[in-house]
Parts: sequence; structure tokens; C-alpha cells
Amino acid sequence: MKKCNVLSFTGLMGKKWTFVILEQIALNKDEGFNFLTKKIKNISPKILSSRLKELELAEFLDKDIEQNPLRSHYKLSKKGKEIYQIFKSLKLWNSKYSENCYKKECANCELLQ
Repeated sequence: MKKCNVLSFTGLMGKKWTFVILEQIALNKDEGFNFLTKKIKNISPKILSSRLKELELAEFLDKDIEQNPLRSHYKLSKKGKEIYQIFKSLKLWNSKYSENCYKKECANCELLQ
């Protein structure tokens, strides 16, 4: 049975941390899991791992693996870059109407817990 692409997309994008992860990967190209856990405060490694896998499966992220030393890092795919541009537009729009949203990076927002 086929699933609705719109519902699948909004289901993933509506999950907590998804846009924060995309933003951090866009701003800090080719960084890995450990960097993201340090950069995104309050996210559990389990949730980060789950979201990264979901974003990779949905083709928003590309995961590169280096062999020596064994290390993986993430970058936005073409699809991920396109959705990130939409996300930036949403942030700009929201900042016009919300006095709570003023941070340049969502990962540093004290409202995100």
C-alpha cells in the first residue's frame, strides 16, 4: 500500500529536532555525529541517531564514511539544500511575527528543550 508523500514529509519535518539538525549540517558542512551532539544542546544521542537515519532515508542527507580513521560525516543532499532554503524563509517570516524567535541558530535557542 502506498503512503501519501505529503503526510510522510510533514511527519518527518514536524518531528522535534529535524530542522535544527538540518540547520546545523547546512551551517557546519561535513561534520559528524559527535560534533552534532555537542552543538545541539539537549538532544539525546538516540534521537539524533534516529533523525539522521530518517533524513538519510528520505534523501535529505548524504552520509560519507571515511575509512582511516573510521569516521562518518553528513552533508545536505540537493533535496536537503532545497528544503533548507524553505526553512530559512520560514525563520525569516516567523521573526517578523514572533518576538521569541531572534536567534541566528535554532540550536542555541533556550526555548528548544
